[in-house]
Amino acid sequence: MRTFETARTTAFAFGKDNAYKGNPDGGDRVARTSDSRRRYGHAAHAVLGSGSFFSPTSVAIQPEAHLPFGAAVYIYGMGWFVVEDMMNPGLPGPRFDMWSGPSTSAEMNALDGTRKVLLYTDRGNVPSEIASLGPSPL
Repeated sequence: MRTFETARTTAFAFGKDNAYKGNPDGGDRVARTSDSRRRYGHAAHAVLGSGSFFSPTSVAIQPEAHLPFGAAVYIYGMGWFVVEDMMNPGLPGPRFDMWSGPSTSAEMNALDGTRKVLLYTDRGNVPSEIASLGPSPL
């Protein structure tokens, strides 16, 4: 387990401005997903949420963090996320980019900030009292 007392949190959302080239619906997708509801062919679509997060949703991390896909991330005040994507390298960190689903600019801006973050590389090692933390338990 790693703790970041003041990690930078940002958000990414559904929309053609975030779309990976070649997606059939023009939407965003994550590199890997453990959630079968978000599979479309060979693409894992990040289509959950709208400024609120379901249990759990996607987070992108910095490649320099060397964390495995599937690691569990708890962002205080936001809930649980699973590492399913990488952001561009070289950004100042630590930084976590939360998937917010279809959201307005105001909803997206409200997700930017500095928050305490817990990171577990093995989801099986998350203590039950930590896994039950809300607003979206693991």
